[in-house]
Amino acid sequence: MTMVSREPRQIVGFDIAFDKSPECIQNIVDNAPEAEYYCTDGYNGYVDIIYQGKHIRNIHDKIDIFTVEEVNADLRHYIPVLARRSRCLPRSLETLKAVVTVFVDAYNQFCLTKFRYRQKRKNGELPFSFFDFLTPLLATSHAYYILLFLVYFGIIESAEGIMVNWEN
Repeated sequence: MTMVSREPRQIVGFDIAFDKSPECIQNIVDNAPEAEYYCTDGYNGYVDIIYQGKHIRNIHDKIDIFTVEEVNADLRHYIPVLARRSRCLPRSLETLKAVVTVFVDAYNQFCLTKFRYRQKRKNGELPFSFFDFLTPLLATSHAYYILLFLVYFGIIESAEGIMVNWEN
């Protein structure tokens, strides 16, 4: 289960559990930053939850919950065990929680960087890309490994011409 903010688009709360109990949902809501309103789908488990702001329960369409649906699709895409249980099983709930925690941290950093980038740019400029996120990282001590990753997966053809001092 996930709880997502729209601006900036980030995962503000999640829980890894085998069920969608009201206690788990309430725990996510209680630990997330306070919001003006909370949008949910027609699941009956959301009815008994105490929200800090206005609760909008939309049982007819997904217009109010499109952001969380997109984030859940990203989770299923990047974490195989969430995509199809028949092909990939987690060894334990703790392992899955650790994987999701790492993903959420990286995802939130990426979305925050993208949000800041869009605030500084005028409409019509080139869109935010993966390289806009990686460029600050290339100035760190991990630059060599990042470049190896990019070359290995064919994202860039070679690291030639990229000026980095590997000695430091």
